[in-house]
Amino acid sequence: MTSVTAMCTSVKDQLLALATAGRVFYRDFIDQLGTIVYTAGIAIAETAASGGVAALWTINTLNDALVELGNLLIQTITGFIELQSTTWSVQNAFDVMLLNPTGFFPGEDGVYRWPSTESEGFNHKDDDWTLDGAD
Repeated sequence: MTSVTAMCTSVKDQLLALATAGRVFYRDFIDQLGTIVYTAGIAIAETAASGGVAALWTINTLNDALVELGNLLIQTITGFIELQSTTWSVQNAFDVMLLNPTGFFPGEDGVYRWPSTESEGFNHKDDDWTLDGAD
């Protein structure tokens, strides 16, 4: 495995961890919100269908919706904290990569460093960054 491949793999893994954490956060929020909307819809339908006669059941159903709203608030705060934790973890991993690219193969001197280009020929803006010796 080349050092460039190791770098790309490390970055990809960190970005996937961040994307997964974000997806889970928003999926859980939407799932819970959907449940609240569904429960509130049932309460409205019960009231309309019974002409207000089923007030006891409607109040009970609305109470369930309020309990679910409280659960949504708690779940959202918890999910946000978990998402922030993942974000900070990924940020720290990138900081470590920038400061000391461990996991990359050492150079001839045994020191780990950021990979260099395969060719030093792309070194002049004057020739539009064309590989030296190429047409």
